[in-house]
Amino acid sequence: MDMSTLLPHGACLLWKPGLIWLNAISDAMAALAFFMTAFVLTLFLWRRRREVMFSSVLWAFAIFMTACGATRLLSILTLWVPAYDIEGLAKGFLALISMALTAAMLLMRPRLVVTRSARNTFAQLIDDVAGVTLASASTLDADIRGAQTLRDSLSKGTTNERPDAFDPDKSSQR
Repeated sequence: MDMSTLLPHGACLLWKPGLIWLNAISDAMAALAFFMTAFVLTLFLWRRRREVMFSSVLWAFAIFMTACGATRLLSILTLWVPAYDIEGLAKGFLALISMALTAAMLLMRPRLVVTRSARNTFAQLIDDVAGVTLASASTLDADIRGAQTLRDSLSKGTTNERPDAFDPDKSSQR
């Protein structure tokens, strides 16, 4: 298709700098967000590839995010250059990825749903871990407060502790 007879998208915006830069900056920020999401997801999958269930769907999602970013960059290009054929192909590719990803998730839906008993077991595990963490934190907090009180009383020269309480040689003999 001959694109030489078409005008860039900027002509539709009457070449108003405010509108053109608003579109360019918004598309650039969206592209950056899509690329960063794809990068983080890819990095996560690369480092934990053996531990992640349904990694193929996540890889497809990373490709989808990259294609979304590419379409945003092409939208910036078409503000000044009438490259609508390339932009249309990228959007068509994005649509195919989107439909394939949606189909894959629909087919995997039965395996993605967690049963109630598994959910309850997981919730109990989280509660147990949180309880241990809170108990450890409160013990640590009490130890810190005790150490601060002892430090303050030692700096003032007033303590109820035995003088040999902090001598490592004598404390190991107890």
